[in-house]
Amino acid sequence: MELFKNLKHLLIIISFKMKRLLILLFVVGYINAQEKTFYLESGNIVSGTITAETDDTYVVSTSFGSVTIKKADIIPKKVVGFQASLESIDYYQMGYDQADKDIKTGDWDIDKAFSIGLGVGNLFLLGAGSLADGLRGVKVPENNEVSQNGKSEYESGYKKRIKEGRFKTNITTTCSAMAFLLYLLLGTGMAAG
Repeated sequence: MELFKNLKHLLIIISFKMKRLLILLFVVGYINAQEKTFYLESGNIVSGTITAETDDTYVVSTSFGSVTIKKADIIPKKVVGFQASLESIDYYQMGYDQADKDIKTGDWDIDKAFSIGLGVGNLFLLGAGSLADGLRGVKVPENNEVSQNGKSEYESGYKKRIKEGRFKTNITTTCSAMAFLLYLLLGTGMAAG
C-alpha cells in the first residue's frame, strides 16, 4: 500500500510538471507558427499557416478555413537561368528548399541527434531542452548562386527549415519519452498493486 501511495504522489508531481511543460511547448509552437504563401500550378495563391503535413500534402489554415494542398501542385520557386528581375527570385523559399534537401541527404543527422537528446532532457529540465533547442544557432552553408542582395532572405529560409525540423524532433521525442515513462510508472504500479 505504501508503494501505491508513493506512486500516486509521484504521478501528481509529474502531472504538475507536465502541465508546465505543455504550456511551454504550446508557447514555443505558437511562436514557431509562421504564415507561408503557396503558388499553385492552377494560378491560385494560398497564404496561411501549415497545421499538418504528410509526404504528399500540406493542410493550411487560411482566413477562409482549412485547405489541403498537394505538394505536387505547388510551383517551386527556383532560379533557372537568367532572371530579368531580381525581385522575382524567392530567395527565402530557395533557402528553405535547400535546407530540406540537406536534411534528407543526412547533412543534419548529428544536429537531429542533439535535438533528440534535448527532447529527452525536457522531462528533467521542465522544458528547458526545447528552449535551448530553439535558441541554438544555424550555420548556413555558402551558396554561390545567391546574389548579395538575396543572401539574408536565403539564410532566413534555410534557418527556418532547420529550426522547424529541430522543433518537430524535440517535441516528438519529449512526448514519446513521457508516454514511455508513464507506461513504466503505471505498469510498475499495477504490477505491485
